[in-house]
Amino acid sequence: YLAYNEITTSQKKEKNENRAIEIAQTLGLHVFSDCNYEGEGDHVSSPTDVDDLSVGSNEGIKSFVLTDGYKIDTYNNKDFTGTKITFTGPQNVSCSNRVIKSIKFYKA
Repeated sequence: YLAYNEITTSQKKEKNENRAIEIAQTLGLHVFSDCNYEGEGDHVSSPTDVDDLSVGSNEGIKSFVLTDGYKIDTYNNKDFTGTKITFTGPQNVSCSNRVIKSIKFYKA
């Protein structure tokens, strides 16, 4: 049973890594409402396209792919409030340990 679990976990991790690589082929920011780059998603190709990127307003963002040359400030509350955490691309987060409710997106 343990060996089966280890193989299944390894396969799932590889699948997620491959999905992130595929998503990153398109420049910009890709956000998803569920872990592992699943659920409701959105792609923003330019920082001028974003005001408050909240996916599924109540659910928020749980995973994202940020390509090289961009930077985001993430907040755990809407309207850019709460705890701020900054990420600089390239960055793949398959499951955030906190729900992101708003994002400021800009060139690095």
